[in-house]
Amino acid sequence: MIRRSSIAAFVLLPAFLYASESFTLGEVQIVDEVQSVSEFETSVDAYTIAQKNAQNIAQAADTISGVSLSKLGGRNETTLSIRGFDSRRVAVYIDGVPIYVPYDGNIDYSRFLSADISKIDISKGFSSVAYGANTLGGVVNVVTKKPTKAYEGTISSQLNFDDNLAYAAHQSGANFGARFDAAYMQISATKIQRDHSNLPASYAPTAIQNEGERIASKNDELQVTMKVGYELENGEIALGYVNIDSSKEQPPVTDTTYSKAKYWDWPTWDKESVYLLGSHTLGNGKVKFNLYYDSFKNSLNSYDDTTYSTMIKNYAFKSRYDDKTYGSRISYDFSLDKHALNLSFNIKKDEHKGYDIDKVSDEETLSEKIDDTTYSYAIEDRYTLNDSFEIVAGVSYDKSEPGSVSDSTIAELNSQSAINPQAALVYKIDSENQLIASVARKSYFASMKERYSYRLGYGVPNPDLDAEKALHYDLTYKAKIANVLLESSIYVSKVDDKIESVYYDTQSGKDRFKNQNVGTFFHRGFELDLKYLQEFYELGGNYSYVKIDTGDADIKPLGIPAQQLHLYGQYDFSSKWSAFAAMNGRKGSYTQGSATNSYYENPAFMTADAKLIFHPLLTLDIEVGVKNIADALYYYDMGFPEIGREYFAKLSYNF
Repeated sequence: MIRRSSIAAFVLLPAFLYASESFTLGEVQIVDEVQSVSEFETSVDAYTIAQKNAQNIAQAADTISGVSLSKLGGRNETTLSIRGFDSRRVAVYIDGVPIYVPYDGNIDYSRFLSADISKIDISKGFSSVAYGANTLGGVVNVVTKKPTKAYEGTISSQLNFDDNLAYAAHQSGANFGARFDAAYMQISATKIQRDHSNLPASYAPTAIQNEGERIASKNDELQVTMKVGYELENGEIALGYVNIDSSKEQPPVTDTTYSKAKYWDWPTWDKESVYLLGSHTLGNGKVKFNLYYDSFKNSLNSYDDTTYSTMIKNYAFKSRYDDKTYGSRISYDFSLDKHALNLSFNIKKDEHKGYDIDKVSDEETLSEKIDDTTYSYAIEDRYTLNDSFEIVAGVSYDKSEPGSVSDSTIAELNSQSAINPQAALVYKIDSENQLIASVARKSYFASMKERYSYRLGYGVPNPDLDAEKALHYDLTYKAKIANVLLESSIYVSKVDDKIESVYYDTQSGKDRFKNQNVGTFFHRGFELDLKYLQEFYELGGNYSYVKIDTGDADIKPLGIPAQQLHLYGQYDFSSKWSAFAAMNGRKGSYTQGSATNSYYENPAFMTADAKLIFHPLLTLDIEVGVKNIADALYYYDMGFPEIGREYFAKLSYNF
């Protein structure tokens, strides 16, 4: 990314704050000594994350064209979709290590905080086959920081206030890095506590939710990350650790037209990852490897009503998940004449255990136990024809092998496999303009939940689900014209064997549904990104359009906006004062009502944020700002209104 510090005499934040380099061991690319496949990735770096006050990876990635933040209101989860593909079809990694939840494939992006992020690499459709299986819709890889100086770091604290200027939330954190000759270390800790959220003043009260403070809107989160590494003469090795210790409440639906009334909370939402990464020169190439262990512990309580205090009714319950993932990737990058080649192998074993907990005695009973193993073998090649043309091609063979299922009614478990070829032509018009045409076949193996879950009595298992397959066609143009950066893409994705929940039968007054491979969907879209850089100011934004054809006018994609717009501007008044503002808008997304299964189009909305930044010292930054300036009433998921106007003040010390 081109930084304003390269063209301006002074910038929004001190340049040395972003001195930490990207942790290259955590990147997944075809690489030789001089080039990589960055043409197929869009990145958000630490500068942009700080500029836009993105507290988590969902907020950071939401400003990228083709990427949409979504909310699952019934679970209080923040997810991301890429070009209309939901979060289950998007693979998520930290430093190349998969972190999505094994059981249902989803992940709550808001639980992953941004303090230790160097950049977020996002691949849309065409992605390196070295990532492994289940990259049908795209890839999100969060790359952490690596220190460049003997000592460096940031200490920050932020307070949020609601529209009545009452305390609403607090965030504090510290990030420290150090280098000792060839050795280095990075430690980060961030704490977020939300006391409450207020609804916009225009919200109309319902029988469930009154105006003012949102019911059950607290959360508490602590994230700690650590990394130690050593640079060898011909390689590098590093040990990383991520620990997320959180709990969250779930605000109930305000109107049961859109969702069933559920009074849930999560006393535990914890994730822990340990990984070992390394690289070493071998022959005329380089071997890279990772070994990882990832665990997810999740407890869910369902209560009787909005008091969240009793569990007497039949639908009240307690449950707990205990999921584990073990895996490894090994790859070999090497050059051969005009070829930059990569051979890779991935293996990943997922284990899920679900427990029912007695509402009175808290005695636990193991209710389900499932395990899967996924393999991926891949080869990728970048071939340089001449100074203007390059061809990037690859193919993977992926296989999902079911291990065991505790459900005795499921007699036979079938493995699934897929072959995923892809190719791209890169035309370098000149040093600042290039055209990229690509076609990629990707696949997705159904999750454990999609195959085996009874969905609280509303589902019928289907262990024979076939893999979804997508064929992505993309044409992208990237250019720098004077002080303008431009990127534009048009794409079509054809999805075969799409997995959807289909009505199966009715038993004991309950309509039951079964996941089935229903047919072919098409995703068609257009994206435009612009950025204008001048000495003392920066303007930018992007527009995304996607149309999803399900083949049935009665089926609508849920939570995916047809159109999305992001605009921002920054102005430096002097070396001490700066201002930043951003606007985000979207329209054309749908919610499916629980009462009649009818579709409802979410109202279009536009929100705006702004902040003023003061730099009294080179090492000190003071920010004051406002979120949702107009106090707009808006929804990502109908029946679950978002936070109203909030003010914030932030203090950062950088060394």
